[in-house]
Amino acid sequence: IPMIEETLQEKKIPDYQRENCLKPALNSAKLLLNIINDILDYSQLKRKKLRLNFKEFNLHQKLLEIVKLFEIQCRFKGLSMNLYYSNEVSRIVHNDPDRIGQIVINLLSNALKFTNKGSISLSVDIGNSPNKAIISVRDTGIGIPNEEFSRLFSEFGRLDLLEHSSVNLKGVGLGLMISNKMTKLLGSGDGIKVHSIYGKGSTFSFEIAVISQVTSPDSMEYIPMEEIEGFKISLPYFTTQPSSGRSLESTCFCRRILNVDDNDYNQMVISRILQKNNFEVTSAWNGQHAIEVLESMKEVIPACKAGDNCRRINLILTDLNMPLINGFELISRIKQMRSDIVQIPVILLSAFDGNDDIQKGLALGMRDYLSKPITEESLIRKVVCYIK
Repeated sequence: IPMIEETLQEKKIPDYQRENCLKPALNSAKLLLNIINDILDYSQLKRKKLRLNFKEFNLHQKLLEIVKLFEIQCRFKGLSMNLYYSNEVSRIVHNDPDRIGQIVINLLSNALKFTNKGSISLSVDIGNSPNKAIISVRDTGIGIPNEEFSRLFSEFGRLDLLEHSSVNLKGVGLGLMISNKMTKLLGSGDGIKVHSIYGKGSTFSFEIAVISQVTSPDSMEYIPMEEIEGFKISLPYFTTQPSSGRSLESTCFCRRILNVDDNDYNQMVISRILQKNNFEVTSAWNGQHAIEVLESMKEVIPACKAGDNCRRINLILTDLNMPLINGFELISRIKQMRSDIVQIPVILLSAFDGNDDIQKGLALGMRDYLSKPITEESLIRKVVCYIK
């Protein structure tokens, strides 16, 4: 997917190849990826090992980013799309941003699929208590027949809407079932609530737990799509503090990253993404090779001014499953090396199987993790937390 996205940005690509070859290939790859992710989540839910990551985040900005993702598709279908955010709900909340985003994207995707005219609205309002918020997706689509309600949240359930030939029923019928179970883990005891009138539209809503701070009285902020035309995702710099014992005066802030992976394709994709975003990359093909690279690195020099000639590593990205020395053992070995290497943040990249691998990595000393398959946005967002 990252390679197709990068190729689409090439100006030399003829329009007919862009529209008839690359874009369909990208859409098909993303659809397959969504199906794979649904199946993985389904498996984790079955084993009660679904990974959650609760933290403080800006819910308002998270939803703005999601709305932006749907802008082009809505305009292509002639639909208006609006975001309503109540001023009674704090913009900073404490919950799992990735899972909330996953649920909202699933609901918006369904709304877009079943709506051919009118509008789609995403709203956030105060819940049944100050520590709850209700997120709703409302559309003016075809609605749901009464006899189909029982199948909405069933495993591999798909609606029987043969008379609506314009509806493209993609997927395998797991999205709503997974989203419904996720909402219960995020603070919605009743799961997703549905109100629908066949022929007029539907509303899907769920409640989440938040740490709410009421900011102003009973008003609702309306943000039409055209007002966020130029919206861009902002990337945070240094959201973590330097490790103890590593003073700013003696730290090299050069942008070199050690990328450790035994897969040639993964090496190429990750390196190209990093280089495209102005990071320097050193490659290692397994844990043993990474240790050799780190041992050959000079000790940090005060107020480094070497610029492009600096070969110092300031961040390590490592795969988990590699020959000779895997990711876990590499992290353990790094913690036994000289002090300036010990302080280099390590981010583990893997298709994690539940929380056990994450907890093991954290116990060994990894600083952070990123689940595969990765995207350019997810990788750069993670990297800029640790290296400017």
